[in-house]
Order: sequence, then structure tokens, then C-alpha cells
Amino acid sequence: MDYAGYAQFCRLIGYKVMETPSGIWIGPSCGFFNRMPLYETTPPSRKEMDSLFKRHPIVGLNYAAPPAATANPSHNYFIRDRNYGLDSLDKKGRWSVKKGLEHCRVRPMDFDELQRLGMPLNQESLARQGRSDPMFTNDAQWRRLCQAGEQVEEVEAWGAFVGEELGAYLILIRLGPVVSLLYSSSRNSLLNCHPCPALFFSVVQTMMQRPGVEAVYNGPEWYGSGAGLDRFKQRLGFVAEPIAFIPRLRPLASRILHRREIRRAIATIGPCVLSCECRNRIEEVLDRACCPVQPGLPAFEAGETIRVRSREEIEKTLSPERERHGCLFMDEMGSYCGTVQRIFKPVLRYLDENDYKVRQCQGIYLLKDVRCRGSQLPEGCDCCCLFFWREEWLEKISATPAN
Repeated sequence: MDYAGYAQFCRLIGYKVMETPSGIWIGPSCGFFNRMPLYETTPPSRKEMDSLFKRHPIVGLNYAAPPAATANPSHNYFIRDRNYGLDSLDKKGRWSVKKGLEHCRVRPMDFDELQRLGMPLNQESLARQGRSDPMFTNDAQWRRLCQAGEQVEEVEAWGAFVGEELGAYLILIRLGPVVSLLYSSSRNSLLNCHPCPALFFSVVQTMMQRPGVEAVYNGPEWYGSGAGLDRFKQRLGFVAEPIAFIPRLRPLASRILHRREIRRAIATIGPCVLSCECRNRIEEVLDRACCPVQPGLPAFEAGETIRVRSREEIEKTLSPERERHGCLFMDEMGSYCGTVQRIFKPVLRYLDENDYKVRQCQGIYLLKDVRCRGSQLPEGCDCCCLFFWREEWLEKISATPAN
């Protein structure tokens, strides 16, 4: 798919844009870059991502993948019904759209008009949502965004007017067969006239009737305080389609976040500034970013015969803290190096005894009857726990699982 118009628009409004074979990556000059659009699931190669880290001072990458790529899929909101109408909405959605269409007139806007009328809506919407974004509150940046919309042919602006006053606006871009809804804001004093439901309904209905348009995209699932936006989308007939978002950190950042001291600090600071739901979501993203889950079958199957690699080979995979993706290689495990063992089962989730939370993982295996004897503790230990073995520490010697 050709996303040249999207890349041009993002450059014009001030984002840094990087282009690779799998798509375009958009973000600030440093920090996290998203592969856009967020519904594009073409898998980026490891070589491609490593090249981005090498050439640009960024902390991490985030890209979409099929939902099977992770045990915790998110969702994207789409409408694909070419006969989209009031019957596509739920009862509350139909009521609010009808009320909105009684009070509002929906029409396309030119970007000069949007620039003059849109700033109060931006300020009120962001304050209502408890967010801040200089793109929509700084006069120079808002003017820059509107000028970018004027220059890029694929970008349009629509508004819902109550009399002569702008009650809500919507900016969209067409990317081949998909129309993507980018930005919207509304006026507090006119919310009882329901300008947003009327605007979104009218725009989606118009877009789905255009030749060549197969879907309207309204962004990904939100978390925490954004959950109300998801309910708004669902009432207007948008369907949640599962998708996975895979974050990948720069290797140095991944090693830092794996350190237990850093994770404890995040857990300690979090309650002061974040809700429990947001904190859990951040921890989940950090877990997946530090050890990203890639689609595909496990490296080993239960019952398969393997050989534990030599100590020298394993040592090459370890960090200075003797870890591999957060998995510690204990001294007692060295006695099994070079031996032939059986896979007991892969580990998909485990209880982290630092904070007693269940975490997901990939690439970790238990070996049959290979247990810790507690020899590293002066007083010994009788738990006889199974060791966690990273797949990099094991090698195949039999392709057929044993009974």
C-alpha cells in the first residue's frame, strides 16, 4: 500500500517520519515510534528494526501484528458495512444521532475555516479529557496542522454546525480503500445538541458510499480514562477487530528495564501518579517490550529430547548480571551443561515473587526432573523447584517428541 500522502502530512505537521519496506514509522525526534497506519500488519524484519535503532536515536518501536502474536490482543475499530445506516447503531447510538441531526448541519470545511474556528474546541476537549497536546493548543502548531491539511489532497475536514457555531470537527485521511479518522474535538456548551454523534455518523455514511472505499478506521482500543471513547465508537456501529501491538525496545533500554531495582522503582512510584488499571497496563507493555513475543510455534515441544549447551556457549548469551531476557542462569544449573535432557513443558506465564503478579513470557522451558537442590544457600532449601531454561541455552537433537 502507498502511504506517501500520510507520510507527507505527518512531515508537514512536524513529526519525524522514517520509511522502511514494511511501512512508515512516525514519532517525535526521540522516544517511541509507531508503525503507521496502526492497522497495517506486515511484519517488520529484525534486520529492518535493528537498522532503525542503529540510524536513529530512538528508545523503542511499536507495530501491529495479527492477534495470534500475543496472548493479550488489543482491538482496532472499523466499519466495513457498505449499507451503514441508523440500523447499524445500538439503541442509544440511534437516539443520539437523531437528536444530533435535528440540531446540527454537517458539511465539509476548508482548512482556513477550521483554523479560525477550531482552537476553542481543542482547548475545551483536551481539558475535558484531562490531556494536553501543544499540536492543538499552540497557535503556531495548530496553524501548521491546518496548512498541512490544505496541502495534502487525501486529507479532509468536516464540521457539525449548530446554527453558525461550530459544535464539532473531524479530520480524516484516505489511504487507498480505507478512510482513517485522525482528529476530532467538540464544544462543551453544545454537547447537549449531540454534534459528535451526528458528525461521525454522517461522515462514515458518506465515506462508505464513495467508490473504492471498503472501510472506515477509527483508531485502536483505549485504556483507563479513554474507555468512554470505546463505548462511543461501539454505539455508532464500529466493530472491534482483534489485533496485537508489539513493542520493541532498543537493546540497552531493554536491559535497563529488566533490572529488578528499576522495576521495583517503577512499581513504587506508579501508585503516586497512576491509577491501578493504567499501572498494570504499563507493566504489561514493559514486559512485552523487554521480551517481545513473536508469532510462531515454540522452539521445543513437550517430551522432546534436547542437549543443554556447554557452559562457554551459555556464558556468551548472558548479561553482566548473568541474565538472558530477565532469566537468571544460576551456578547450580552449570552442572547440567552438556547433558541430554527431556523438555517437560514450555512456560507461558509465571508468578513473579518480587511483587506476586502473574507475568507472561516466551522462550522459557522446564526440563523433566531437572530441579534446584538449594546448594547455593548455606542453610539449604527443600522446595526442589524446576529451573527456568532459556531456549538459547538448549539445542535440538531429536525432531520427534517422545511419548
